[in-house]
Amino acid sequence: MKEFNELGIQPPSVKSFVGDKISIKRVLRKKIIIHDYAVKPSIYDAKKDCLHLQMEIDGERRVTFITANHLTEVLELIPKDAFPFEATIVNPDGYFRFKKQDEKL
Repeated sequence: MKEFNELGIQPPSVKSFVGDKISIKRVLRKKIIIHDYAVKPSIYDAKKDCLHLQMEIDGERRVTFITANHLTEVLELIPKDAFPFEATIVNPDGYFRFKKQDEKL
């Protein structure tokens, strides 16, 4: 009988992020480094997508999960070769977004 590794099948690669989970509220208004992201169906609401965000804060890799359409839309505009980059996430109007360059908080 053949073993699995002899079948020549490559399992699909799974993007996994490193670091402990952190609440988005704990990174608000702080400079972070965005390393990567993934958008997956929300496990709580099938009609929504969930943003998985790999970041670095205070020198530690962390991950957060959030249904933030604005952040997702902006991240999808950024070329992959522009990662990692520094950013600050704010929530002045009730939705999460990246701080604008000259915006005062």
